[in-house]
Amino acid sequence: MSIQVLDYLMNYLQIELDTSFPNFYLPPGRSSVFNGIKQTTIIDSSYNASLESVTAMLNLFEKYNAVKKWVVLGDMLEQGEYEKEEHEKLADILQKNKYEKIILVGPRVSKFTYPRLIEDTKNTGDIVHFDLPTDALTYIEANINGGETILFKGARFLEGIIEKLLIDKKDINKLCRREKVWQDRRKKWGL
Repeated sequence: MSIQVLDYLMNYLQIELDTSFPNFYLPPGRSSVFNGIKQTTIIDSSYNASLESVTAMLNLFEKYNAVKKWVVLGDMLEQGEYEKEEHEKLADILQKNKYEKIILVGPRVSKFTYPRLIEDTKNTGDIVHFDLPTDALTYIEANINGGETILFKGARFLEGIIEKLLIDKKDINKLCRREKVWQDRRKKWGL
């Protein structure tokens, strides 16, 4: 929608629109794509999560051309009295698509999303859950075979997991929550 408005404005001003968008960049944690270890592709959408934003990313990921798709989903914070309901709805959304692995990170997705997911006998992929991001990182590192495309969305310091999986460590600067306060918090979590 914003690009359409820009196009309209540029036409109105009789200025040619450069559709290559040479100065455009995505803010950290909002659908950035990185090269990961063992020839993996990492899609970092770890900056915040609500049911709507997770749904939008999963819908985009469904269209992404990849053979081995993994999703790593953290808790959706700030859901208030709807916390249980929103995390259960997340399970319903995940059941609509096939993933090689679903990795849940955090107490909310472990308590509310995981039980609902494992009830579904249609899901043929592996479904695991961890409260701690360090445990999820250990699992991911041990199970990557190569060539996976891994979508990260949600809270629970997922950017700390991504940091450890990047092939080019210069890409760490392109992740969200680079401020000292966040670095200190990740260190307390072992990341």
